[in-house]
Amino acid sequence: MILELETAIKTKLETIWDFQVVYDYFTLKTTWYPYASFELNWFEWDYLDSQTILRDYKFNVMIIQEANQITREEAKKIIYNLLDEMVEKFDWQMELWESMIVNWKIIKWEMWTFSNAEWNVLALNIEVSLEFEQAMN
Repeated sequence: MILELETAIKTKLETIWDFQVVYDYFTLKTTWYPYASFELNWFEWDYLDSQTILRDYKFNVMIIQEANQITREEAKKIIYNLLDEMVEKFDWQMELWESMIVNWKIIKWEMWTFSNAEWNVLALNIEVSLEFEQAMN
């Protein structure tokens, strides 16, 4: 199930043409910006009734944009536009979930700055919840 969800997320993110690349693992080492990376963060489950389990998978998605060649303000605009596109893809491209997900939501997000003497990037870290109902056997 987790690999299927990762594949669906990657497919959705890859349809956002402004991402130069999408990684299904976290990395800060790339030469292409903006890019997205994501991984499973944690999951939980609950019994809805004697027949059904609700599983809630939490993924961290990072949208990363360099801020050396452009200003922080421009980098922030790029990241926010990509976040808007991501939300729209998750809302309206339901066929990519293949009937797996019953609910999705962004739980929280934070803007981070990574920098050293020669390198600055902005990273928007987004925690996404994907809920899935499964019949018990």
